[in-house]
Amino acid sequence: MSCNEYWLGRSVPKLSVAILVGLLVFGIDNTFGQLSRNGFSEYISSTLAGHGPQYLPDTGDVLVTRYVGIPFIDRLCIRANILLSGFATQLHPEVTLYCLSHCGDLVAGCLLLVIESHRKGNAHHVLSLTGLWLTLIILFDFASITPIFAIIHLLKMSRSRDLSSAVHLNDPFKLVAVVPALFPGLILPLILTVSPFRDASFRQWLTALCMLFPLYLGFWQFLAAKVLRRMHAGQYVGARQAEIDSAALRIVYDFALGIATFTQILSYAILYVTRLSFARVYIPAVPHQVDPWASGAQIMHEFYKYDHLVGSLVGVVWAATLLGGFCPDAFAKGQRARTVMHMAGRTLISGPVGVTLWLMRQRDESVLAEELARME
Repeated sequence: MSCNEYWLGRSVPKLSVAILVGLLVFGIDNTFGQLSRNGFSEYISSTLAGHGPQYLPDTGDVLVTRYVGIPFIDRLCIRANILLSGFATQLHPEVTLYCLSHCGDLVAGCLLLVIESHRKGNAHHVLSLTGLWLTLIILFDFASITPIFAIIHLLKMSRSRDLSSAVHLNDPFKLVAVVPALFPGLILPLILTVSPFRDASFRQWLTALCMLFPLYLGFWQFLAAKVLRRMHAGQYVGARQAEIDSAALRIVYDFALGIATFTQILSYAILYVTRLSFARVYIPAVPHQVDPWASGAQIMHEFYKYDHLVGSLVGVVWAATLLGGFCPDAFAKGQRARTVMHMAGRTLISGPVGVTLWLMRQRDESVLAEELARME
């Protein structure tokens, strides 16, 4: 695939940015806007103010209201437990299954943010602050934060003068270190957050502590990077930077795609065995359909359906714009149908985040392969 920069470094991809802005508005309206319309936001606000019922939705579990004694942090912990309690109780099979696939895409999506934070072109830029973006996702959601990240990234690319730095890595060892760091830093906290521990107080404290996973991930990545540098010291002496970066990216992309594919196939298998309705598990309700809420789990299920939908569409638009910018041939007349077919197949196998990963991987591999070919 030939790579010749199209809009990069020259102009803003106006159509893509407009679509991303539209998705941002649509996402906020159908996540937090819907919580406001169905009364769940009022319930949360009342509970945080101490006027509402001091127990978790759908259960008689007493709500823990004091964690560190700092009102702002305590309110964040209470809010997180109210929003996530429906996933931990496992009273609704369709919610539990959705949680599995959503967590798989969450892990794969986080890896995309980590990859971008290690690009040379993003050094000393807000795009390199993985902890910040992951914290914002915790405080808000994917539907609100990923469009902002994508818009900032595309605007930056439109003004960039050194486009090769958009693919090359600052520290390949540190990027690869995220793979062993992922289980203790992210996957384990996710598992603990949705585990149905009988002690409600313990479960709420655990959820609050698991919200700090950006710190855990950064800590374990730092340690793993030190070990990897010692284990592979001197191994890449004489190797070209494009070869080193390509090897590091391949490891992380393979791992991310493996997680996305595993959770997608496992979800299909569970759907088949349990005979749950695909629409009931994955298809969101009609926008602005307002019914008085009876179950916190069902309300948050709909919330995360739209969160997932918008976040997935944002990823595809962003990655397709970058691939088309670096490699216009990917969407040329003779290649367009083949690219779209690959995207459709990847959606079935690895889910929507898998498509984003595949598009970004195509971009990176094409650019690095062409760079190596010029060095021959």
